[in-house]
Amino acid sequence: MFHTRFVHLGELRQWGVLPIVALILAISACSSPQPAAAPPTGPIAGDWVGKVEGTDAFIGIASNGKEVMAYVCDGKAITQWFHGTAGVDKVDLVAGTFNLSAGPAILQGQLARDAATGAVTLANGQSFKYQASRAAGDAGLYRLEETVNNQKRLGGWVILNDGQLRGITANLNTGALQTQISLSNVAIKIGPSLDQY
Repeated sequence: MFHTRFVHLGELRQWGVLPIVALILAISACSSPQPAAAPPTGPIAGDWVGKVEGTDAFIGIASNGKEVMAYVCDGKAITQWFHGTAGVDKVDLVAGTFNLSAGPAILQGQLARDAATGAVTLANGQSFKYQASRAAGDAGLYRLEETVNNQKRLGGWVILNDGQLRGITANLNTGALQTQISLSNVAIKIGPSLDQY
């Protein structure tokens, strides 16, 4: 025959069980799952600038929450523009992701409030990672489209937060490239509004 017997706290101390119970409770409290981070509440907008690893190229990215524009430039031979629209191209600005193509060149990325990361595959098939931070002040992506003597020209510049600059003007009629060591006074900053594109 079995008898029910209640154990008193004093007996647990006497048997040395109380520290074990306390340890079990502490471990279970530590292992309880933490609430997940809140998902973004809306499309990500802003502009970011940074460097392309393994190259001399800079990257500038701008998003207005509906579109993304980006430019990769080393000031010598690399000059590549990308553009994409949410819902049309592979762009999800609520999740902050994009996968843009311009001919054989591809730009993939993940946007966050203060940073952008990803990889660029150039037209020659070489791929490089990039990291960019939120642009501040005059830093950002600049673009110039003009026609001079019936020659169409497209200029692009990326200015980093520390003031470093990469820029090229391309003659769209001949394909000739001209290195730009300073920003044209008629270039337009492509900020988060993308109004000038």
